[in-house]
Amino acid sequence: MAKNSSAKKILATLCAVCLVAVSCFTGLSAATTAFADTPSVPNPSNPTHLTLSDVGMSNTGTISATDKTYAPGFDNTLFSFYMKCSSSAGRIYFAGNGNYSGFCIVYNSNGTVSLQDANTTANLLGYSTVNIAPETVGIDSFLTDEVLYQFETHYLDLDAGGTKNDARLTLYINGTHVATAETFNRVDRLGNHFYTTGGTRYFRSHSATEHERRDAYEKWTFKDLGIADGEKVSMTGSMVGPLDGSMFIGKINFPTTAFGNFYIGTGDWYGIEIESSGSDSLKLQVINGASNLATLNPTTAGATLRGNDDLTLGISVDYFDVDTANGTAKLKIGVWVNGELYNGNYFRTGDIQTTYLARRIHTYSMSGVVVASVATTTSLAVPEFDSFTVADTSPTFSNANVNTGNFTGTIPADSLDEQIFILKVNYTANSQQFHYAGAVGSNYSGFTLYTADSGATLYLRQISGSVVSNFVNANYYAEDIFGEGGSFFNEFILQISTEFVDVDNDGNEDDVKLGVWFNGSLGNGHYLYYIDAAA
Repeated sequence: MAKNSSAKKILATLCAVCLVAVSCFTGLSAATTAFADTPSVPNPSNPTHLTLSDVGMSNTGTISATDKTYAPGFDNTLFSFYMKCSSSAGRIYFAGNGNYSGFCIVYNSNGTVSLQDANTTANLLGYSTVNIAPETVGIDSFLTDEVLYQFETHYLDLDAGGTKNDARLTLYINGTHVATAETFNRVDRLGNHFYTTGGTRYFRSHSATEHERRDAYEKWTFKDLGIADGEKVSMTGSMVGPLDGSMFIGKINFPTTAFGNFYIGTGDWYGIEIESSGSDSLKLQVINGASNLATLNPTTAGATLRGNDDLTLGISVDYFDVDTANGTAKLKIGVWVNGELYNGNYFRTGDIQTTYLARRIHTYSMSGVVVASVATTTSLAVPEFDSFTVADTSPTFSNANVNTGNFTGTIPADSLDEQIFILKVNYTANSQQFHYAGAVGSNYSGFTLYTADSGATLYLRQISGSVVSNFVNANYYAEDIFGEGGSFFNEFILQISTEFVDVDNDGNEDDVKLGVWFNGSLGNGHYLYYIDAAA
């Protein structure tokens, strides 16, 4: 995607930005952030979690020799499964480009295992064998105990050669880091195969639990779409923002007898659908792009799926194999029931038209159904963009508190792209306002954050006269952010992050991704997106 060369502004006519503190603050002062040191070549965060079903294997069972593949390849993945093997002939070949290639785990007659090159004679990957004793992972013998294997694989530029043609495999057994294998300039010798052979081998899928993946998603719920708690029957609500990398979380009481459909998509009959099936189950499918993905039953879910007003449903979505020219992507969909991933596995689709997908909800014929919001807490990290505070504005402003009157200044950069503004704020009364991202020379443009309800609420609104046609309002509630008894009348650290992105897939990064952060947590658990607002 191309950066729009004219993207020097946000919220219409901005090229340098006006910051205005309006009314009487007891505190508006400079603040700084600190980030922990990281390795020179760290592993990327949030690898794709895979298990047996992702390579076409059964979730449980004893198998003979098998050669399976994961089409997208194992770069930036964490592949997890349980295995028990009673024979020293047992072998696991991982990330090879055919049989007997890639990394290999060898079962030894003394009850140990070894991580080695699949071809030790040719040493195609160029690293030494590592022997792993059973006691290091809390078992008596690898020939008698079932163990959890986890392969984390990343293709990186480890030798600073300018190309990601090096690989790092990190091996965990029963949750313990036992070995790291690095190979240089040999990614072309790796591939997407998972091959096992030798002896009797029993496999079982590893359940991708909530804490392993869920925090990576932007979360949204009914209240983000203007749907009130307790609404019934048919309803529609929508918000701006990509479905990719997001998770919907809400409480839904699916009817026990009536027909009911629940859609996440651009239209009333498009996108991801969950509907009633049989007497007690639900059916998951993608409309206009894929056949039925699964029937969800209460036994596997561990919860009553119909007629349950306390059912919390989560739908996470990831895109992969994105084809921007044809507007398609394959989907990885997670169905989370009361915080647990259904059956420990994600569902995958073929190519889906991305025009069918959006953060929009529609329900149909759900007579008597009650829906309710679920708090969208998140642990998304504040992006490591360039930061500035009031001391960096022009004219120069000291770190002393602004106790009365107004302050106006422009930021040091010529664009808000990949910038974070940070300061300490202490509102003291209703209707106090903080204006940001306004045009130079105008104190009343851009957007405002202002207080209401005796410090219980902070409203994000576009200032009258600004020209973003699709501006998305937001309400922030102190108790959701700071906990019980929280108030915006207490001092907090406010951070505003802005990034120019391509949300509408027009080939230009001229849309704005806005994050409003309170004490390091993203407000309402998701970013706000403004189409063509940077142009």
